[in-house]
Amino acid sequence: MGKFVTGRTRPIVTKFSRFKQKELVRKTAPTVLKGTRYGVNEQFPKEINDRRKQLIPHMKAAKRMQKKA
Repeated sequence: MGKFVTGRTRPIVTKFSRFKQKELVRKTAPTVLKGTRYGVNEQFPKEINDRRKQLIPHMKAAKRMQKKA
């Protein structure tokens, strides 16, 4: 048996059969879930997450220069 972590909820992972369904949920979630402690995020492979982490400093610099990032 695994260890129990108190205070954290386990994520719910869903797989959509249609791209339009996924986009509908992803786009409407912020308005529907506003004021709750829930959110919707996409799940990517570790390699993609690692690449994105490397790009965060560049994104922040662009935002400071008031560019679209």
